[in-house]
Amino acid sequence: MPLRARVSTSLLMWDMRRNLDPAPIPPRRFVIQFLYRDVPASKEKWWLVVEGEVVDLCYSDPGFDVDLYVVSELRAMTGIWMGMTDVRREIEAGTLELIGDRAVADSMQQWLGLSPFAKEPKRAAGERAGPAIADVAVHGVVRLPAARLHVPAAQLRLVRMLPSDRNVMRLATYELLHAPDAVPVPVVLNEAIELAKVFGAHHGHRYVNGILDKLAERLRAEEVAVVHRDKT
Repeated sequence: MPLRARVSTSLLMWDMRRNLDPAPIPPRRFVIQFLYRDVPASKEKWWLVVEGEVVDLCYSDPGFDVDLYVVSELRAMTGIWMGMTDVRREIEAGTLELIGDRAVADSMQQWLGLSPFAKEPKRAAGERAGPAIADVAVHGVVRLPAARLHVPAAQLRLVRMLPSDRNVMRLATYELLHAPDAVPVPVVLNEAIELAKVFGAHHGHRYVNGILDKLAERLRAEEVAVVHRDKT
């Protein structure tokens, strides 16, 4: 199954792990267990182990005492992470319960933070994104050599691809290489495939999907491994 279809609990936990701010958490080994009430039993339990500046994500019990339990619905936690709601509101709604260390529970909104996607304010219809975002993407892709695709030229046949398909590939490759904290792998692939469907050759999106799957496994191996584990 293509990675773009595997948007799941693991991606939410992976993103939270990468962006967690350990400053409000005691400077010792501190274990936070997440229990999701509305997902299959095999995917309901996750652990964040925080030791100083190091944050590890575990999908099986690490064997340490738990300092804080976060019991939630996946929808509620995703809404908090994306900035569409907040911790206090979900506690009042009964979709989030915090059990354990009271100081860390009270500061959850601070140490959890927000998804990078939630940091850009919503725009009115037709309003353009900030020029800085466009500049980074355009100049980064222009400077990206074809060799950075890390796929044999005979397999890619870039010269024979339509310019639109080739540019979609280059944009996705740039995001895989240089935006690991902002754009998860399934999002990169999904955006590229949808662009290829609209602007590329007939059925070209299938070729783009296959190549980008292989690129993701090479350029974001650790993240891809987490997504694969969540499907087993």
